[in-house]
Amino acid sequence: MVQLRVKTFSRWVLFPILLILPLLAACNTNGNSSAAVTELHNPDTYPGGDLLINATDLYARIDDPDLRIIDLGEIRSFREGHIPGAVHVWWQDTIEIHNEVYGMMADEETRDQIFSEAGLSSSQDIVVYDDSGGMDAARFLWLLDAVGFDGNTFLLNGGRQAWEAAGYSLTTDRYRPSAGGLEQEPNYEVLIGQGEVQSAIDDPDTVIVDGRSREDQRETWFDRLRHGQIPSSIHFPRDQTLQDGQVPYFKSAEELQDMLPDELDPDTDQTVIAYGLHGVKGAHTWFTLKLLGFENVRMYDGSWAEWGADPDLPIEDVE
Repeated sequence: MVQLRVKTFSRWVLFPILLILPLLAACNTNGNSSAAVTELHNPDTYPGGDLLINATDLYARIDDPDLRIIDLGEIRSFREGHIPGAVHVWWQDTIEIHNEVYGMMADEETRDQIFSEAGLSSSQDIVVYDDSGGMDAARFLWLLDAVGFDGNTFLLNGGRQAWEAAGYSLTTDRYRPSAGGLEQEPNYEVLIGQGEVQSAIDDPDTVIVDGRSREDQRETWFDRLRHGQIPSSIHFPRDQTLQDGQVPYFKSAEELQDMLPDELDPDTDQTVIAYGLHGVKGAHTWFTLKLLGFENVRMYDGSWAEWGADPDLPIEDVE
């Protein structure tokens, strides 16, 4: 009789445990273990990993007064919850709305206002993040580099999703920093215009990289853009540089290196020119190449939005 009770009790105890185990496994798969996330997405595994920060390392510095965190997501998302201490910068404010070429960098006065309201200073370390796979955050890092900021800048790998996956909380509290300001000086090591790009087409020491997805390559903006690519371009699609899943981490350094076309070699002193459908998207390719250790990477801010709309500029069929 006692034996029967033990067996019955065991069934009732084991049954809920068996139900719970798959849920626990799913939590770990989705990246809710901060230890697993830290190990898998360690910035040190990338040649240019000093441009990345993971959620664990950011959390360790969350109260650092010399750190400024910038949220580049939509304002609605920011109001619903953001990383503690973050200030919001709407990425569209960083582009020139009166320029006939979409996505071009905003003028100096507008940039001054953005930097002031964000409380930026030359002595700070700056961390940027978004919830769009790093595209808007990478654009802001490129912008800082383009105006001569020489402090430490980091992109949060996996963005807001990575922060939450690591188990850290968001806040709705609004942090209002003191007014800041940055000295601006154009950095032509990362800036390049249409004329220089055209001159680089036949330069054996320069590689032009088309970072557009296949979908972006088909985009015509209601027949304003032509089909094609800048002559001699090689394809390194931005949309394939992130891991699948709920958290948009960059693929591992090994996976990204395997994606590189043969013409791209970070161990050479070649100059690389990146472009996208427009400059905001092109900046993500610029960042990814820097992450892989390329030293001389410039981003064509006009990108295909400018080149593809000008019938006087040469194009070739997409590879």
